[in-house]
Amino acid sequence: MRTLPLAVPSRRKLTAADKQKISEEIAAKERVVHPDERVRVHVEDETDDQGKPIVKTVRILEKEIGS
Repeated sequence: MRTLPLAVPSRRKLTAADKQKISEEIAAKERVVHPDERVRVHVEDETDDQGKPIVKTVRILEKEIGS
């Protein structure tokens, strides 16, 4: 009996348009959840091994210290 090899997802390159769209979607979601923080989103050029984008999100809370 022969078995077929499992399909192994692989990394793929993201276009600038793909990265921009992903970044905007994630930033919009973060702003809803954290409206008083600035958000910076970085999307890597390649996906992970499962084909999902690699995303890093930084939230910055600005707080005034003494006047």
